[in-house]
Amino acid sequence: MVPGQEQVLRDAYRHFANWPTERELFAALLDPNVLWVETDRELGAGDHRGKDAVMAHLDHIVEHVVRASLVSVDLKPQGWQTRDDMQVDGHDLHCCITDIDFRGDLISKVVHCRGHVEVGRGPCG
Repeated sequence: MVPGQEQVLRDAYRHFANWPTERELFAALLDPNVLWVETDRELGAGDHRGKDAVMAHLDHIVEHVVRASLVSVDLKPQGWQTRDDMQVDGHDLHCCITDIDFRGDLISKVVHCRGHVEVGRGPCG
């Protein structure tokens, strides 16, 4: 694992929070063949492959997310995992657990919200 990968993940959350002014900075963190696996039904579950498709999906997410704030970034045996407090239009704030893989120092795979726990009752609490 590259030591700078944790910083890349922290930067990605910062860029997402400052969309659209930092949209291109976020895009620069993605591998050209990145795979985004969306598991959150409220955000349109499905797979998005390639930087253009992932960025289009993130444009969609930004339209529906009321709040998303990073809680933790951890290196697990299977790779990186983030936890954030996220709220989508019309839904309660929840803990979103996401798995991330890298190719070098670029994000190559994201399994977004593979875990979903209501805040206060789960690990993001």
